[in-house]
Order: sequence, then C-alpha cells, then structure tokens
Amino acid sequence: MTEDFDLYAEESQEIANDPRRIGYWFFRALHDRAKNLDDLHLIVTPESRPTWGSFEIAAALLDSIEDPGMLQEAVYAEGDLDVCYMRVIREAKEHTFITPATLLDDPLLITLVWRPDHGRWMVHGFGDKVHPDTVPRGV
Repeated sequence: MTEDFDLYAEESQEIANDPRRIGYWFFRALHDRAKNLDDLHLIVTPESRPTWGSFEIAAALLDSIEDPGMLQEAVYAEGDLDVCYMRVIREAKEHTFITPATLLDDPLLITLVWRPDHGRWMVHGFGDKVHPDTVPRGV
C-alpha cells in the first residue's frame, strides 16, 4: 500500500482528503501488521509514532474484538471538524441495527486528525476516544 500513496496522484489525494479511507487503511493494515508496518508508520501522526511501537498493542486490541468490522461513517468531534472518529464494532457480520452516529459507544475508536502540514488525515489514536484538545495539529 505504501508505494501507492503518492500525494501527487489524483486518486491518492482523494484518499488523503477522506478520513474514512485513511481509517479503513489503518484498520486493514492492522490485520496484517507485519506486512504493513511501513503503512502504519506512514498514516499515524509523527507525535504518536513512539507510542505505537510495532503496533502490537493496537493489533491485540483489534484481535480482542469478535468478528471486527468498521462503520463507514466519520463522526466529527463536536465543534472541531479537524478531528473525527471511526468506529470499530464487534460481530460486524451479524449487525442488523447500527447505533446513531452521535453515539460513540462502540468497542474501539480510531481517532483521526486533519494535518495541513502533511496534506492529509492521519491516525492519532486507537481504542478509547481521544479528546480533540489533546490531538496534535502540526504547524
């Protein structure tokens, strides 16, 4: 995936501008983190990279969810359109009712932030909701 992420290519720019696609990229990359470690390092905020390590904790969190899936909607932080959350749910194949987008009670959340200094959305957290006031914005 990394070699496909050329910010100057039109399709790649569409990915960069869509937090849902970055969130899904992160979700997919965690499933096979050994193969996608470069991708994971590319799409997380530079400030958070030291805490991710080899993404073993994030992968274990994802593996702890039975039949994980990711909802397609981005839930923007209240009053802050530069931070949003993607919801990872359990038993995705069996879900017939999805909670309203305003409820963030799913097992795991991917916290994303728009980084103008990188020209794209980036993942800052995975697991609990990260409050927008604590998310780095770059320069």
